[in-house]
Amino acid sequence: VDFARPGGCIVLAGMKGFKPIPDFVSDKVVLKELTIKGAIGVTRTGYASAIRLLEKRSHPFEMMHTHDFRLEDAELAIRTLAREVEGEESIHSCLIPEF
Repeated sequence: VDFARPGGCIVLAGMKGFKPIPDFVSDKVVLKELTIKGAIGVTRTGYASAIRLLEKRSHPFEMMHTHDFRLEDAELAIRTLAREVEGEESIHSCLIPEF
């Protein structure tokens, strides 16, 4: 919420095990006039299709992974994925705590 621009949108991707989000202050959402959207994104059939595609080894999927970031650089990772970092284009990035 703190990193979202006023009037922006936050996407909650994936399930969180029906646990509350620690330190979530809903007043910040209201004051910044944010939109929150939930997205599951992948279905069981989607996973099955992806696995079959990977098993074929017909595409160089390793080229889609473009960046690794330290956990401390999470903001840079998000900005890179959002194409806010000049000269960088990210398709798939990972945050690696022990990097």
